[in-house]
Amino acid sequence: MFAQFFLQFFFFQTLASSIGSHHVVIPAHTEMTVQWRDITFVIPDTAFAEETTLTIRDRGALPDTHMPGLPDGYTSTQQMYAFLFSHQPAVSIPMTLALDTSDTSNKRRRIFYTPIDVTGERVWTRMKSRVHQAEFLIRTDVTQDAGRVVVGTHKKNKEAPVKLAEFSDFGALPYSDTGIVIDNKSGKVLYAQHPDKQRSIASLSKLLTTVVCLEQNPNLSESISYSSSYNTGGASMSVYDGDTFTLQNALFGALVPSANNMAMTVAHSCGLSYTDFMNAVNAYALTHHGDRTHLDEPTGLDSDNVSTARNIARIARRIFRTHAETYEAAADFSTYTFTTQNTQRTVSEETTNLFDGKGIYEVVAFKTGYLPGSAERTVVLKVRKIATEQTIIVTLLGNPEYQTIFSEAYSLVDWTFNNWVFHNYAS
Repeated sequence: MFAQFFLQFFFFQTLASSIGSHHVVIPAHTEMTVQWRDITFVIPDTAFAEETTLTIRDRGALPDTHMPGLPDGYTSTQQMYAFLFSHQPAVSIPMTLALDTSDTSNKRRRIFYTPIDVTGERVWTRMKSRVHQAEFLIRTDVTQDAGRVVVGTHKKNKEAPVKLAEFSDFGALPYSDTGIVIDNKSGKVLYAQHPDKQRSIASLSKLLTTVVCLEQNPNLSESISYSSSYNTGGASMSVYDGDTFTLQNALFGALVPSANNMAMTVAHSCGLSYTDFMNAVNAYALTHHGDRTHLDEPTGLDSDNVSTARNIARIARRIFRTHAETYEAAADFSTYTFTTQNTQRTVSEETTNLFDGKGIYEVVAFKTGYLPGSAERTVVLKVRKIATEQTIIVTLLGNPEYQTIFSEAYSLVDWTFNNWVFHNYAS
């Protein structure tokens, strides 16, 4: 009680140095929006169990001789606001705090918070913030009963593409049901059509199968033995029961020609039981931006292997970065060939990557899929513009038309590089 009284006493003592103040009574169990100058609180009806007064004060702009500067390369020229609720809000029910920001530059912006506390050193905390560019608003969630807030702008430009002045919409995808393009460096979405629609993904499943094996840090030169129990339908490589070859052969066999029997081989050859392996696959997806991704088996033959265009693009972006050596090597093969160790027999299959960059673009990493009647044709590509070395991730799901998915992907790639400017990117 004394601490709350002292806090309120200190807060109101700052009135003389304030540039203005605003007081609002919030009835108990009442949903309410409080807006004053550049600050807005959206208060849910469950935030306060009793009548509460909200006081907001304009404390002027930073820098302030009584306040520390913002950390981590941030600065601010916008108004700083102090707020005080007369009662502690429910911690489990966050309120939304929004601050107007007129800064339209291509820079990172965050809300910073510091408590009203005269007993210790004041330190600004960077809040998890959501920027709404079209509304000139930046939002965060708060559960504190008092504090100061300000918008901080990073001193350096954010390295993310921006639209050309003559930007032209791509429109609807000509064939695929869903799709997305993201900038490989920043993760910014550059195009999307139904990006969060969950669909069967076919052999894009093999991205997760292979990366989970790689995450076990196996010896890729290790000799493994093929079992006829790994035989499956669909695409396969001509290996037989008892054939021996390396784990790396199996990985490239799963990635380059998208051989289902090689994906099964990988799942059984990385030091985990099959059940533990599939659990690890789904745990990896959930941990790395795959909240709507689930695999029942490692090949993609099961239509219950599902994800979204956004999930696949974000997962692939990480996989292609963290295990670049494997996935970029896979993209270099037009045909993948190896020799069995025990019989010295040559096994060879062509790549499923048929993307033609026409000398302008090149595929850095990829995975394709096809499952008629459910997934249809699917693809995820990491594509580089040769002249500038800028890269994007393209995902297309649900293309039902034969021999169109790569031309569709090319159109999307070409549109992206001709309608977005990649600021601050080294060539």
